[in-house]
Amino acid sequence: MDAIKEDLTRYYLCLQVRQDIVSGQLPCSFHIYVLLGAYIVQSEAGNHSPTEHVDTEYIRDQPFAPQHLQTNEMLQKIVELHKLN
Repeated sequence: MDAIKEDLTRYYLCLQVRQDIVSGQLPCSFHIYVLLGAYIVQSEAGNHSPTEHVDTEYIRDQPFAPQHLQTNEMLQKIVELHKLN
């Protein structure tokens, strides 16, 4: 992404990739869904806070994978990675 100089262009590219992942057009492994999900949560929610970020409730309504693939296990793994940051 170093070649993309404009922040807005980089932002739109990330949105498009996220949409392609969630729609199933860009399939990923379970581990990649979890890793990308953790990056999304970190960027949107900031550092993990035990008082604000309880269990998986704070991410439950966010799509990280196609609906039929997004499981409680995936959400728990995303939260585990978010706690590390």
